[in-house]
Amino acid sequence: MGIKPHQNQVSLDIEYHGIKSIGKIVRIYNNEETINVIWDGKQTAFYYKNVELAE
Repeated sequence: MGIKPHQNQVSLDIEYHGIKSIGKIVRIYNNEETINVIWDGKQTAFYYKNVELAE
């Protein structure tokens, strides 16, 4: 994914339990394959192939 210095300023399109939203990156780990995201007061991790950069 290649997101680095100001990753918490990057918005992602996510879908969690059927609800689509836009979240912010909290951290990236597991060889850059897992992205921890916060949105609407919730926080969880996604596999990097399951999210897209928001426009």
